[in-house]
Amino acid sequence: MKKYALLLICTWLGSALAANTPTTTRVTAPELTLSIMQNVITPHIAQLQTASGELNQAMTALCQQVSDTHLQRAQQAYLNTFSAWQQISIAPLGPSKQQQTLRLFETPAHSTTELARQSQTMPSHPMTDGEAHYYGSQLPDGNLGLPVIASVLFSDTPLTLLQQDSMCAYTNWQAKTISKQVTILQYEWQGLIRGAAYDISYPGQLMNEYLNALEAGSQRLASFKLPNSANSHIAQEVNANIAGLSALITGANGIGLDDYLLSRQHQSQWLKTQKQLSTLQQAGQQLTRHASEHNAKQIRVAAQLLNNTLRSDVATALRRN
Repeated sequence: MKKYALLLICTWLGSALAANTPTTTRVTAPELTLSIMQNVITPHIAQLQTASGELNQAMTALCQQVSDTHLQRAQQAYLNTFSAWQQISIAPLGPSKQQQTLRLFETPAHSTTELARQSQTMPSHPMTDGEAHYYGSQLPDGNLGLPVIASVLFSDTPLTLLQQDSMCAYTNWQAKTISKQVTILQYEWQGLIRGAAYDISYPGQLMNEYLNALEAGSQRLASFKLPNSANSHIAQEVNANIAGLSALITGANGIGLDDYLLSRQHQSQWLKTQKQLSTLQQAGQQLTRHASEHNAKQIRVAAQLLNNTLRSDVATALRRN
């Protein structure tokens, strides 16, 4: 909660807050969207770049010596990259939703049998990250990206699989491709932010995209279902989704939707949004403690209520201003 967030003397929980002098300064759409880009998206991309770089290094070390120790390091690096992406993917904006990036992170992997066959066709010479990205981008769907790495590292017999033919080199290839794509994504966002500071029309356009992304992200969580097969990462995925959506709504350390609404005297709409967002966060924590259908339903209910508020109360309030 930032400079406008204490306009009210009580929160939705009914707990008294220290009074703060209300401001009459209206937050503009460019101020909101530029702050979101700088204070939410930029740190998220930086986190993803760090994680993907560590995954690249961990996979390289694993292929140099296939061992339990290196496998565990690579698995943790994968989970860090997975979580960093989930914070972005729940409501991707601008360059983050381009097809080349989505293919690397979202396209389900083929079976390990098919991946082993595909690994035999990979370039035989050691590839730089740039080369890996170039050749990797030409692979068909299901044969590239983060899901491929997960299917190998978390298979029933990962060490055996990694020592089969070119599987380890193939998996390392995917890590290099991902790391390079994230670097490209970071450059794209940096250029866009610099351009948006001079082109006042773009932040206004991004405002609609931002609001639509919040609705789409909350609706995605409202349709959440526990997978039929065991998935030890499902709670981690959902909580990363919730964290990413929360940061976009509150603006992290900058201006957020709360500031935008409160500066326009839409206190009731923000308090309703805040309460539902908090309920969703609590439901995510419950899912971490126990991945049951009951707790999955709590995620769906809380997310649907948030989605309804964003589509009705918040959208109506914003149209009036």
